[in-house]
Amino acid sequence: MDLTLSPGTKQTLLKIKKIGVRQINIFKFHDYVTVVTFVLMNGELVSIRAKDEYVASSFEVFLIATSDELINSKPDVTIGLMDNETVKNIFIVNKCNWSVPTSASDKEELLGHTEGATTQYEGLESDMPKDAVNHAKFEAGIKVQFTNSSSFFVVSSINPFDLAVSHETSFSKVSESEYEFQLLC
Repeated sequence: MDLTLSPGTKQTLLKIKKIGVRQINIFKFHDYVTVVTFVLMNGELVSIRAKDEYVASSFEVFLIATSDELINSKPDVTIGLMDNETVKNIFIVNKCNWSVPTSASDKEELLGHTEGATTQYEGLESDMPKDAVNHAKFEAGIKVQFTNSSSFFVVSSINPFDLAVSHETSFSKVSESEYEFQLLC
């Protein structure tokens, strides 16, 4: 199953390049990043959070959703951008999640009824094994590339509602080898 971002979400993401970014605010409402807000040069906000999508029974994936929401708390991290750090490109980050039957050795570590148990993984579609019970390829985030060659990632994680960002505050780490990139603008 292929899941894509809505046209409205993509239009909102285009503002990041069109208007430019003044700063990036990272919010952690738990032990992990839950919202990333791009403060645009004109004061507009583009907030990104994970949104669950149920693909099958006991199998969900997390796309991103955007809003212009003002978060009423202090960011855990604020990244100020220099005047010369303009947005060069925005890429949509694609990944694949799949589930396979849980191995007998892994079942020994589970509590309760384990018949029909599955284990979920993420990576490239080419990494998905043939015995996958469920799978979904989806647009999971963005990579913002700046003209000074630096990049900033916001990608949903396999952990519910956790955003992986390219900053040391992130619980989940960004590994570029697990993603495919599609130029948005």
